[in-house]
Amino acid sequence: MSGKNQQSGQQAGSFLLVAEKVTLQKSGKTILTDVSLQLQAKEIITLIGPNGAGKTSLIRILLGLMKASSGSVSRKPALRIGYVPQRIVVPEVMPLRVCDFLNVTGLYNEAQCRLKLEEVACGYLQYSSMQTLSGGEMQRVLLARALLKEPQLLVLDEPASGMDIIGQQALYETIVQIRDKHNCGILMVSHDLHLVMAATDRVICLNTHICCTGHPDDVSEHPEYIKLFGDAIDGLALYSHHHDHEHDIHGNIVESDHCLNCEHHHDRD
Repeated sequence: MSGKNQQSGQQAGSFLLVAEKVTLQKSGKTILTDVSLQLQAKEIITLIGPNGAGKTSLIRILLGLMKASSGSVSRKPALRIGYVPQRIVVPEVMPLRVCDFLNVTGLYNEAQCRLKLEEVACGYLQYSSMQTLSGGEMQRVLLARALLKEPQLLVLDEPASGMDIIGQQALYETIVQIRDKHNCGILMVSHDLHLVMAATDRVICLNTHICCTGHPDDVSEHPEYIKLFGDAIDGLALYSHHHDHEHDIHGNIVESDHCLNCEHHHDRD
């Protein structure tokens, strides 16, 4: 990597992160080719692609955990990054409460931890054992841990992993709310093509190189996207559904000010 790959922010300008022509080769195999992207505050970008597309490698390069073979990455000076991994494994023999997990570095107090848990709608888990959490609860706890850093950039690797469709939708709504509250940029990696694309400003479709990028509606009709995910699309009966009520994280019905009509639109017959 050249000297440009420093957190100097000289290339980033008003952007949080700028990658230019990032290429990665390992053992004679090309993992990434000329990948360029820019991410700014208040923007949600979703990175999608098939297995082996290079998504994880690109994230590691963007975070500074791996060096590219060529290209450059610039980050805003002193950029605060919060990272949510796809999953973690807590050994059964290790007694660990959620509050202890959040404050494992000793940098935060219980009140700070509780505030972040409440922000992701799981304050009730503060004193629960990590081993008893469901998949959805675990992802929200990991999100709360990332938020303790007050990140300017939030990187989420398969944030809805292990959740059912209702849990996925609720989590993506929480992610949008976090963006709106903190004005942070968000970079997500996901296989949940349709739900996650509905919760994003811009989609980048990766298959070692950027196949297509743009607004979700445009990308979903792009020939390269259809070529990569056509079989998955054909297997789904998709619809959008506007309720006259909403549910909180516990499943209780709450009033909605903006969902007054119920409309169904089926994308496939």
